[in-house]
Amino acid sequence: MSGCACWFTAWLLAQANAAEAEPALPAPTEVLAELNRLRQDPRGFAPGLEEWLSWFDGSLLRRPGEMTLRTREGKTAVEEALAFLAEAKAAPSLHLSPGMSRAALEHATDLGTSGETGHTGSDGSNPSQRLRRYGTWRGKVGENLAFGESAARRVIQLLLVDDGVPDRSHRQSLLERRFGFVGIACAPHPVYRVVCVIDLATTYEEKEPSLGSPSEERKP
Repeated sequence: MSGCACWFTAWLLAQANAAEAEPALPAPTEVLAELNRLRQDPRGFAPGLEEWLSWFDGSLLRRPGEMTLRTREGKTAVEEALAFLAEAKAAPSLHLSPGMSRAALEHATDLGTSGETGHTGSDGSNPSQRLRRYGTWRGKVGENLAFGESAARRVIQLLLVDDGVPDRSHRQSLLERRFGFVGIACAPHPVYRVVCVIDLATTYEEKEPSLGSPSEERKP
């Protein structure tokens, strides 16, 4: 059993001028569809990113009709992502897990309450511990966090570009062939409007509905 590979998106300098009182949340099934579209046809995912190159104003990404993002690398990360897609091989589609999605929702809701942006829950839990509350994972496990995006495709594009992350770990995780199961949940966030949590695992066996108390279920 591997340890937890925890990743965190670097686009936290997103400007809040387009903040909404009730932000639209990406539907988990739509995020899954975009993620699997990327995995099935990496090259086919490239055209949606290519148009980003024309929207840069220095380090600012001025997307028409959307929130402006202040990036750390400008066009460089996007160009690198496009080169990555040109060489990437297809990966098997991911299966949406109810238990993993519960773990993702737990953390998304927690971040939405606290305003934090990390992988550690307010109860001290890490991603692998949260996943074990609802089932058993084996092999490799990881967690991606994306902030500020209300459209499913943008969530995946954000993680694929992986601006400001030297090892491009989010990008690599999206096409990691060892992952077979995924849990997805999004929630409002007080600072960045929206947070989406994507938990990944090689295999995952769902736990039978607990007859214990909620406090027993939440133990790491």
